[in-house]
Amino acid sequence: MPFIMPRYYDNIDLSAKTIEIHYVNANNEDYFVAPVNVEVSEHYIRFGWLVDSNATAYAGTLAFEIRAYGTTPAGTQYLWRTRPNTSLTVEKSLAGNGISQPQNYEDWITTFRGEVSNATNAILGLVSQAESAA
Repeated sequence: MPFIMPRYYDNIDLSAKTIEIHYVNANNEDYFVAPVNVEVSEHYIRFGWLVDSNATAYAGTLAFEIRAYGTTPAGTQYLWRTRPNTSLTVEKSLAGNGISQPQNYEDWITTFRGEVSNATNAILGLVSQAESAA
């Protein structure tokens, strides 16, 4: 999801701050993610948000805000953020209808290997039945 925002606010260069997307999914879970493909021009900062599976795991409203934080040249803490946006709706999908979704890559690989093993065993059983019938 692409964004463009002013580079300067209150004479503070936001490109020198840490920018992140803070979102709350429909299950009221908070997440913070870094932007991607950040480009800084004289007046603007352009970036993208790779909307991940945590954001879309539940049907309902996906709320988010853009934040920039760090310290000022005087050394004080600084936080800039947009108003929360609650206009994104995640629709119910086919995923999750009784099928558990692994939470990380290693779990996914284990699940995938198990499914491949089950399919291989089923095919070998069919081959054995076909050979016996022949």
